Amino acid sequence: MVLTRRDCVKYPFTNEAVEYVRSLNVSLSDLGGEDYSQVLASAEKRVTDALTTGEIDPEIQGGYDQEILVYPAALMLVAAAGDERACRRYAMAEAKRAYEYLKQENPGLLTQLAADTFGWDSKIANRTMGGLLYEIALSYPDYLRNAVKIRGLEWKLTNRPLERGYVYCSKSEFARLLEEEVEAKILSRISGRSDSVPAIIAPQIERLRKLVAVRAQMYAAEDAPKVVLAAAMPPCIDDLLSSLSTGKHVSHIGRFAVTAFLSNIGASDEEILKMFHTQSDFSERIARYQVQHISGSRSGGKKYIPPSCKTMKTHSLCINPDQLCATVAHPLAYYRRKARMAIAARRDKPAQVPVQAPTPTNVPQRRAIA
Repeated sequence: MVLTRRDCVKYPFTNEAVEYVRSLNVSLSDLGGEDYSQVLASAEKRVTDALTTGEIDPEIQGGYDQEILVYPAALMLVAAAGDERACRRYAMAEAKRAYEYLKQENPGLLTQLAADTFGWDSKIANRTMGGLLYEIALSYPDYLRNAVKIRGLEWKLTNRPLERGYVYCSKSEFARLLEEEVEAKILSRISGRSDSVPAIIAPQIERLRKLVAVRAQMYAAEDAPKVVLAAAMPPCIDDLLSSLSTGKHVSHIGRFAVTAFLSNIGASDEEILKMFHTQSDFSERIARYQVQHISGSRSGGKKYIPPSCKTMKTHSLCINPDQLCATVAHPLAYYRRKARMAIAARRDKPAQVPVQAPTPTNVPQRRAIA
């Protein structure tokens, strides 16, 4: 099955779409000319909409040859804007746009797109289990890499029908997993890029940079949880908090880690201080000094960040790592990602699969994957 030109416009991140763009032989400098003025204007609007509303209109506005050029032009513009949060927001909006199309496709096109663009190992299943239809089976490494980013017990591997290394999904679930892969692919293309751009399109880039600057504080507020979310705590910090609450001894590095972590996610000095009252060697004067020193509130000092996952492991503080732990290198990264997953979950439809999903017969009992 070959993707049509319309498919390439719908899914501009695919290998076929990239080849299609190359065949048009349009250079960056060409975009500043009169013939492509609408392409550049549409690209700027695409980025602006993504940054301001979090959404991109999925409707195809013009001819395919011009519409397909809007996507790479938009990538260039958002990368040149030079803000990581803006890049993340844009990648998420592009992935949401793709999902609106993906969930309407037939399973054959979905599996082909997944294989050709992302190297997924999937196959048509069309199996009914427990009264539910699973159109597609996906290899569990591909499933796990993307499902771990989605909040909900129904996405956990232990709650999925699994047979001979394949996880069974409905068509809509497969599309939702593809959405995560699309977002990661787009972000990898635009994050950290510093390509030179023609002077003729400098006005568009300058406008986007001003927009990013105006919305910078808003991005920070949107990315950060409004309150400390207990459900988003990484296992290592959760273990330290449990030890503190029960009066178990916590090492010096452990106390530093939990103090720095809580301070960085918005807990006040007084809230942190209260948790150390259970320690047998507690001294309020010393503890207050240390908490304020770590949080940076003492005499306008530097705020410290908690140790990395590697350092936590070195000091035997990496306890009960879960699937998400394997994808991050820092406790704060774990917390922020899991908190964002909670926000993203609001737009996800109720899952088709029950929490206790039926397991096909004659399948060996599987062990949990760390």
